[in-house]
Amino acid sequence: MKTAALVDVPVLAVWRDSKRPLPLQIADQLRTAIACGRLPVGVRLPATRQLARRLGVSRNTIAAAYDELFADDLIAARVGDGSYVARGVRCLRFADPDGNPLLLRAVSS
Repeated sequence: MKTAALVDVPVLAVWRDSKRPLPLQIADQLRTAIACGRLPVGVRLPATRQLARRLGVSRNTIAAAYDELFADDLIAARVGDGSYVARGVRCLRFADPDGNPLLLRAVSS
């Protein structure tokens, strides 16, 4: 029997009282981790069952989140081998005049 490899993924969280659906919350967090290099190209993502158990959500929720990332070409599947980060995105880092890092947040209306 094949067992899933342990994958070191940045801490993910879900907010059940949010209006944003759980799969999109998870996909957004993974997308950010990929964009900022915390999940570099070639890194294997956790199996859907493993991540679902860790977050306390259904496997379908994780599959939907991965589908979002597949649609954006950020991850790719290798049949029988899992899902991997397919390409990175540049993370723009900003600093104030003194060199202190700035955190920019998008506010939706």
